[in-house]
This record gives sequence, C-alpha cells and structure tokens, in this order.
Amino acid sequence: MKKSFPKMLGEYVFVRTFDPVRKIRSNSFAVYKNNTGRYAMAKLMDGTKKNLDYYQFLKEIRTFQAIANLMENFGETIRKKFPDVSFSAYISHVWKNDKVILLTEMVEGKTLESAPLETKVQMTEKVLAFLSEVGKYFNHSNNFPLPYRPALYIILIFFSVSLISVVRHPVLLGKILRSILIFIRTLPPLLTYGHMTFVHRGLEHHNMMIDNSHITILDLEVAAKTIDLIDPIHILLYSWDDQPFFNAFYQSQVMKNIRNDRKKFQVFRALSLYAALHQIATGYERDREMYLQFLDHSLKV
Repeated sequence: MKKSFPKMLGEYVFVRTFDPVRKIRSNSFAVYKNNTGRYAMAKLMDGTKKNLDYYQFLKEIRTFQAIANLMENFGETIRKKFPDVSFSAYISHVWKNDKVILLTEMVEGKTLESAPLETKVQMTEKVLAFLSEVGKYFNHSNNFPLPYRPALYIILIFFSVSLISVVRHPVLLGKILRSILIFIRTLPPLLTYGHMTFVHRGLEHHNMMIDNSHITILDLEVAAKTIDLIDPIHILLYSWDDQPFFNAFYQSQVMKNIRNDRKKFQVFRALSLYAALHQIATGYERDREMYLQFLDHSLKV
C-alpha cells in the first residue's frame, strides 16, 4: 500500500507517485513541482518505525546536506574541473505526521544502462574521477561530516557476512573458507592501506543518469568515508550480468592502475570477496547467482 504524501512541501505541489527503477522496500516516491516549473523527487519513510532502514534514511539526509554544504563552499572549483558531472541536488527535508520526507532534484534523462558500451566505460571512469575530486575536499575539512567505515569496520562485517552466508548456503562452505583464508592473509595491507575518501558504495548504471552528455549521480543512501577501492568493486559486481561492460571496464585505466600496484590489488581482491559475500548474505535472492559468479571470479584472480 502506498504511503500518503502531503499536498504541499514548501513551495512544491504534489503531482503523482511513482516506482523507481529498482523497488526499494521501505520507501515510497512521488513527484512534486513548484510554480517555476521545477520538478522534485520526494522520498518518504515512515517515521513511526525506528528500525535500521529509518536510521539509514536519516544518514542519507545528512549525506545530502553535507554534499550541499560542500558544493556551496567548493562547488565552483569542482565544476571547473567536472562541468558535466553532478549529484542530484538536495532541496529540503521535512517531518510531517510521523513521516520523514527527503526532497531532491528530479533528474531528467536516461540511465547509463542504455548508453553504448564505449560511453558507459568513459562515463563510469569520469564519475569515479569526480567522486575522487569531491573526496579531496571531504578529506581536508571536518566541516562536512560523513558516515565513517574504516578497515576495522569492514573486517568485522566480513566475518559476520561470512558466517551468515554459511548458515544460509551451507553448500558454499568451501568457497567461503577459501575467501576467509585469503582475507586473513590480506589483513596487514588492508589495515595499512589508508586511502580513505568519499565513496558512493552503491554505484550501478541505473544510479547514473545521462542527459546531453551531462551525468548526474543518484542514490546516496549508503555513501560514506571509506576505502577508495569500494566503488570500482561495486561497479564490477553490479555489472557482472553485462559481460561486455565488465570486460571493458576491467581493462580500463582505472583497473590497470589497481592491477599495477601489488598492495592495492591485494586489498582490491580481499574487498571484492567481502563485497560478494556481503551481497550473498544480505542481497536479493534473485541476484544470488550473479553474486556467486563474482565470488568465483574474485577467488580466481
């Protein structure tokens, strides 16, 4: 059942509800419009249930605010380097009748999924470079706080999701044990790697909208300050079913830089195992085969 949206959110008037490309279990979505013709997307969460999804949603709001504040201070400099990449803009958030609603820019265009292969690779590399540039400003200032996911956090979650994966899928015991051994051997480089920055943590092609060569990054609900290799790993993981793109991106300059640095590639492999097991333990059942195949690939490289 759809959660009801208010008729007005500030200067914005309710237009209609809609379903996103990927259904999100705990949220409802709607389109709003102001008197200048600007459209906005409203994302609603039931505020009466203080569960994990609720607190994740509050973190998403704080991340949008942190990015909005950072872009207000440094946006001109960033846009000079990346005039054709941006985040969907934060407009406001409100609490109304036990509902929490986040209002952001309504982005026009098509998802990067529909673009030609060469364009997908080029745009993906450009988005990663843009995120790296934004991360420099987050790293050099404490005025724009982000959720923090250090190596120790990743290590604890790795062993938790490994256990959950064994319980749910006992047939995977051998592969999970191999993953654990590789991960343990990689603990020294992982703990000393140190390249912490702003990371989207959910980069998929349907989270990147392209319109006349401008690309807009969507869905910041799990963004955090964490190890910089997470985003390239997620790009590969979520594109496993698109093998032409997977293979092309794996040969990109981004990946060559990773493979040519021994320590970085060790950490990359360990985090790939972590990402695969995390999705096997907590992701959608319909995508499990894709995650299993990515786990096999990560064990073999």
